[in-house]
Parts: sequence; C-alpha cells; structure tokens
Amino acid sequence: MQTLVVALLVGTTFCTQGMAETIISISGPSTAAIALTSNAAETASWTQITSFQNVVISAMVSGPALGMAYLTTSIGPGTTLVDQIASTSFSFPSTPGFVLLFSGLALRPDTYFLTLTSNGRVSYEAGTWSCVEQCQGSAASVVTDLGVSRNADRYTFGGGTNAIYPPAGNFILSSRDLIYTVATAPEPGVAGLLGTGLLTATLLRQKRFGINIKTGLAEPESSKFLR
Repeated sequence: MQTLVVALLVGTTFCTQGMAETIISISGPSTAAIALTSNAAETASWTQITSFQNVVISAMVSGPALGMAYLTTSIGPGTTLVDQIASTSFSFPSTPGFVLLFSGLALRPDTYFLTLTSNGRVSYEAGTWSCVEQCQGSAASVVTDLGVSRNADRYTFGGGTNAIYPPAGNFILSSRDLIYTVATAPEPGVAGLLGTGLLTATLLRQKRFGINIKTGLAEPESSKFLR
C-alpha cells in the first residue's frame, strides 16, 4: 500500500510539470516606483493575435495601501464594464514583490489594459507600482511570445481618474517601464496522466494476484500472511 501511495505521488508530481509560457514580461533593475494615490491610476498594455488559456497576471508592487486591479480591452472615457475581462482587490506588500492579480483567464486575440489603483491619499501612504531604473523608459528587458506586442504604458493624475470606474479616466501616454508578467500556468501533461494511470493499474494488479513488487514473482499464500 505504501508503494502504491508513493507511486501515485510521483506520478502526480510528474503530471504537473507542464511548461509555463510567457506571454509578455517586463523586467529589469527596479530603483523607483510610481505612487498610486486615490486620484491616480497606472496602466500597462499589450496586444496579442493568438488565444491563450489559463493565463496568470502578476505585477511588482509595494506599499501600505489596498489596491484594485482591472483587466479591460479599452481604457479612457466611454469604457464600461462591458469592456472588462476581470477585476480584483489586493493588498500591497510592505516590500516590493510580485503579487498575483489574476489567474485562470482565457484571453482571445485583442488589446488588453492592466490598470492598478490604490486607496492611498498621500505618496507615503500610497501603493506603488515598481518600474525599471528611474522609470525613464527603454531600460527594461521585454520578453514577448510570438504574435504579442507591447504597448506604451499610460497614467492618470490630478483627478484624471474616473471616480466611478477608474479605467474610464483620462489616460496619458508615458514611456515608463512598469514591471509585470503575463503568462500561462503549467497544466498537467497528457503523457504524465497516462503514465500514472498505467502505473496505478499495474500496482493494483500485482496486489490483487499476490505478486511481489520487488521480484515480480507470485508469492506463496503463506508468505502473504506472515507480513
């Protein structure tokens, strides 16, 4: 029985070793961050011409505030919930780090906007979105999948955020390098699942017919009762 359990655990581990696929990743040395106060929002954007399943989205953020994340196919005046793919609340960590914002998304070919806001009222109480170097642009390491292109970051400030629905605010283009990652999550491999099924069936058969797992030989009835 112990051997069967171990085999199942090994098979399950093997099954979950599917390869994650980066859709778009912006990274680099982070020496600054953009403060997200209650009247400001930051947006990162990309365009993809293929579909992706089981998508996860993370951003490098920090601060004492609470935040909201929105994923939409449009921003600016006129944007509504019809354009929203997902939204969620999150807590900014005390030190800069990646926070998982969304998971399990199915994204079809389109242009997407990841918008973050916070409830911070002053800069030292606000949440921040980390950026590369001094947020001057062109310093980031950009990795994209085939058919995926990065769009310019955007921001609002000084009351430009829509109080009812932040993605509908007045956004301005910027050259910042906000740090974030969009990728597919690993999925169980078909080969691994088949392997686990065959292994389990073999072990159950051996147990049923009294076969010694180490030697592969049938055991006398008396030896089975001595254990």
